[in-house]
Amino acid sequence: MRALSDFPPPSVVPLALRAAGQDASTAELIAATGQNVTALLDRLENPYRSHGELVDDWHALQALAADVPAFTGTADWLLDQIALRDAFAQRLRDVLEPDITDHLHHQAASPQAPAPALDEQRAAHLAQAHATVRAYTAASYSGRPQEARRIRDAFPAPARALTASGPATAWRRASTTAQRAVEDLAEQRAATLDDDADYLADPRLLHARIAYLSARHGQVHALHDALGRLAFPTEHPAALPAAVVPVAAAQTDRRLIEAFGTLDRALPALDGQITYQRQHGPDASGTEADLLTTARTALDRLTTAVVPLDENEIRARLQQAMARPAPLPEPAPAAPAPAAPAAHHETHIQAQAAGPSTPGIHR
Repeated sequence: MRALSDFPPPSVVPLALRAAGQDASTAELIAATGQNVTALLDRLENPYRSHGELVDDWHALQALAADVPAFTGTADWLLDQIALRDAFAQRLRDVLEPDITDHLHHQAASPQAPAPALDEQRAAHLAQAHATVRAYTAASYSGRPQEARRIRDAFPAPARALTASGPATAWRRASTTAQRAVEDLAEQRAATLDDDADYLADPRLLHARIAYLSARHGQVHALHDALGRLAFPTEHPAALPAAVVPVAAAQTDRRLIEAFGTLDRALPALDGQITYQRQHGPDASGTEADLLTTARTALDRLTTAVVPLDENEIRARLQQAMARPAPLPEPAPAAPAPAAPAAHHETHIQAQAAGPSTPGIHR
């Protein structure tokens, strides 16, 4: 953010323009623009601003950024501040952001020293989430509600009971990071509900924060449930009907898709976390990384078991079918011969042939 001292005093601008031969109306317009920009940058220093003020300032800076690229970063920062006060944007952020509890704990453990860099895979997912939330927020406050709704409907927030399932409980018992994630969410929720000047000054911020933490709780539950099913697979009960065994097996795919979005997206997320744990894990024995590797191996077997559609093979079969000669149409069945008239009908026909065709006229 540029300091106010970087801009010339508004009173100097008209004098400079007149010296350059500009007319008075242009000088007054540019002077007014300079005053507006100075006032806008001054408002950015105020930590307590209403949601409407943030939106108005973002619109103003967005228009200026088209001509002055130096304002682009500040406009994006304002858009992020607006997103923090939008409950739908925070739920969208929760669905797309990966779990980086291990990285956040490293940052908190050594605030003075630089934290290790996040792995590339999860960093890429974070960047995708950030860009999507910005796109949704910009559409919401730029008069494009239909586009914003399409983005929001494409990524529904997890609607799940907050009671931990058996696989999720087993994963949390074995994974230090998973247990920390649950504890951190409880601490953040308690801290959010305490008296805080930021939330008292802006109720929208409190509402959006609670929406994010609630959705995050459901997302973490789905994530731990999916990983628990991979690392600690449940044997099918003996009394389970054979017809529903594939249904039970498909639930693992469903939970993985809920947690990561797609099975293909789950692979790099686990790879990145394994790499990070190998390099910066809290335990020298690598227990956390080994546990993640077990889940990763099960996920790999799961994805390779599903045979993807081969477009080339489908295209070749279609061309082969089109190249075959069309079968000749079968001949239509012959019409059935007329049935022989009955005996009394035949007698009637003979009588009509022997007699006159018209009453009163004889042949």
